[in-house]
Amino acid sequence: MTRWGLAAVVLGAGVLLAGCGGAAQQTGQVPVQTGTATTVVSTGSAPGDQAGYLSALRAINPGLVSNESRAIDRGKNTCQEIKAGKDAATVASNASQRFSGGSVTLTAEQAAKVVDAVRQHLCG
Repeated sequence: MTRWGLAAVVLGAGVLLAGCGGAAQQTGQVPVQTGTATTVVSTGSAPGDQAGYLSALRAINPGLVSNESRAIDRGKNTCQEIKAGKDAATVASNASQRFSGGSVTLTAEQAAKVVDAVRQHLCG
C-alpha cells in the first residue's frame, strides 16, 4: 500500500470512529459494566449549558465574560465547591474572589447570582 493510501485509510477510520461517539460524547457520561449492573459514570467532559452560563454572567456583569474560557474554568471550580458540599456563604465568598479582577469587582449579591448561574448551567 502506498503512503497516500495508508494515510487515506487511517483518516477514514478516524472519521468513522469520531462519528461513533453517540450519547457519551453528547452527555459526557459512559456506561460502565460492574458485575451484573451497568452504572453511568461521568467522563468529566460534559460542557453543560455553557452558552446559557455565559449569557447569565453577561447579564450580571459583561466584564465577567471578557475571557470566556477563563469564565468557564472559574465556573467549573465553583461547581466543584458546590458538589463538595461547601456552605453557601463560603462558595459565594470564593466566587467573589475568583471572579473579581481586572475591571470587575463583584458585590455579595452579584457573587450569589454567579453561584446560581453556575449551579443552574454547569453543575447539572
